Amino acid sequence: MMSTLPVEIGSLRGLEVLDFSYNAFCTMPDVVFQLPHLTILHAHGNHINEIDLTKPIETDRLALVDLRYNPLSRAFCRNLMSIKITFRVALYDEGHCDHGLDDNDADSD
Repeated sequence: MMSTLPVEIGSLRGLEVLDFSYNAFCTMPDVVFQLPHLTILHAHGNHINEIDLTKPIETDRLALVDLRYNPLSRAFCRNLMSIKITFRVALYDEGHCDHGLDDNDADSD
């Protein structure tokens, strides 16, 4: 069970897909925001409750961030839905991260 990524991953500038699903991450590793060719990020099944949405993402190629099966906070879910993003975020799975959001507030995957 990993809870951190090696800093050397940041030197993999051509990395397109990163999968650290079903581990023990409590936060999104900073290196994720520094990968210029990242297109798909699988981070499901960890212990992440929110991500710093103010950190700049160095890729304009990001297509999917999978955060299902994480204990995402209600505040994070609401904040994420209120900002403009250019990639798909998979947040919802049956019984998780609904936190009482209205059907109009959540787009279920």
